[in-house]
Amino acid sequence: MEPKNQNSKTYKPLPITGISLIHWIKLILRNGGIDLKYLPKALYVSAQSIKNTPLILKERVEFDKEVENVQLENSPVFIIGHCRSGTSYLHHLIGQDTNWGYITKAQVLVGGSEFFLGSPQKVENWASRVYPTPRKTDSLVLHADDPAEEEIALVNSSLSSFYEGFYFPKKIKFIFQKCVLFQGDESEKTAWKNDYKRMLSRIHLSVGGKRLLIKNPLNGGRIKLLLDLFPDAKFIHILRNPYDVYASTVKLYQIIVPEWTFQTINEAEMKENILFFYQELMNRYFLDKNLIPPENLVEIKYENFIGNEIETLSQIYQQFNLPGFAEAKPRFAHFIEEETKRHKEYKERDNRSKKKLDQETMVKLEKAWKPIIDKWNQM
Repeated sequence: MEPKNQNSKTYKPLPITGISLIHWIKLILRNGGIDLKYLPKALYVSAQSIKNTPLILKERVEFDKEVENVQLENSPVFIIGHCRSGTSYLHHLIGQDTNWGYITKAQVLVGGSEFFLGSPQKVENWASRVYPTPRKTDSLVLHADDPAEEEIALVNSSLSSFYEGFYFPKKIKFIFQKCVLFQGDESEKTAWKNDYKRMLSRIHLSVGGKRLLIKNPLNGGRIKLLLDLFPDAKFIHILRNPYDVYASTVKLYQIIVPEWTFQTINEAEMKENILFFYQELMNRYFLDKNLIPPENLVEIKYENFIGNEIETLSQIYQQFNLPGFAEAKPRFAHFIEEETKRHKEYKERDNRSKKKLDQETMVKLEKAWKPIIDKWNQM
């Protein structure tokens, strides 16, 4: 799969290229259309969505009944915490244990999210053209079979994913309020639960029934709904220096939004959104975390986790009564060693991001995020 972009180079394979034509049209209409400068990219996605139709129909015919009848033997383990807090590192690390099942980079990021059950070889072939590759935000080396984030795939099948806002950023705040805070009516909660259960059921089938390890920062705002679906779900929450998180999240948005977007948004508005999203997501988490039985929640401070990964994993496995730690420990250690070579910053604790922030931004963060900063300091 080697698409062309408006500069006659190759497109980075966008997750949204796995969408159906009907759903693609729905997203365009409900988000106010596409800015003219992005029309070539939109036409490419439209063409891909037409090509996807037989693959999507094939999967639905072959697997819909089986997906509908899935019953998870074990409730999932959810990794939560705002993006850029170490959730991906933790996800990749725990994923070294082969007892876990998860959606993969290949299934999410190269346009195959709606037919990875029905056409797995096609998805693997597409992914082989992209992976392995370093992640632009921190040089973490990504492989096709690495753990990925199901929230990204949800865009292609539902109207309940926050990442819809990365494609249509003019409405990203509204999308956050609707899909994470659920400030609309009850029907939106019901729709999200149905869409989410279907996604996890498809992942369950793709991994042969293994227990699911799900990393999704937005789920920190959905604890009530997740417990409705999975009353015995386990949660691992990771909290990082909020100043570092802000600086890193700005960098993430500066990289991802231009690649994914079909609308223009100015940087000042983007930064205000980041400020709002973090505050609201974390406040909702701290409000709702008491709904989780204490034995089903582990809270980690990122700065304590780095350098003590094995000890932290041992605590998680013991508290959740999970099998396989001893067998997976050598793989954990090898992964940590390899990633430490690439990420010396994981062994540092130096407030570099805080030093780079201008005074106006510092004042904004300290005012808006003070309760969260205080909680981080107290951990």
